Amino acid sequence: MSLIAAWESLAPFVWLISGKSAPHRRHARCVARLVSLAAGGVARFQAVADRLPDLLAELRGATAWRGQQDGRLPTAPGIYLLTENDAPIYVGQTRNLRGRLGQHRGASSRENEASLAFNIAKLDAAANHPSIDLHQTRLALAEDPDFADVFRVARKRVAAMEVRFVEVDDPELRTVFEVYAAVAFGTSEHNSFETH
Repeated sequence: MSLIAAWESLAPFVWLISGKSAPHRRHARCVARLVSLAAGGVARFQAVADRLPDLLAELRGATAWRGQQDGRLPTAPGIYLLTENDAPIYVGQTRNLRGRLGQHRGASSRENEASLAFNIAKLDAAANHPSIDLHQTRLALAEDPDFADVFRVARKRVAAMEVRFVEVDDPELRTVFEVYAAVAFGTSEHNSFETH
């Protein structure tokens, strides 16, 4: 049974609970509207989900831009895949690819702009620089001179990564596709969807 059919199957029960009093009829109409809206939302989600495999194939097969060729990158919204030697590293979404990659790759980008480089630097510091206190706030860590050196190297690494891009105007589709692509490409080491 499809999700839409499951929602629609609830409609007879709405009228069953409605009774004859005005408050029950109003309640039943509200429930019926909610069921209808929910079915529309489920249908919208299904339409988004149906597009994901084709978008994934398009992203996988997209031309890879290499290095600092940002002048040729589009300013369009969409999903991007950063790779090293064709190995997927990170999936992100943006409303402006050229601007977002400028933040990821900028030599002076801050910890909240160059989030991938910051996370790569934290992993490197944890593995190779035990004297760096990683329990500091992001801002304090970024200002730590020892960490700043590791962060600088990570920004250079990100700047050298290849980028593949698929244009996606719809913000709901972009959001769902970002997670879908990250899972499909196995980029969980650098893609964290945990909130702050």
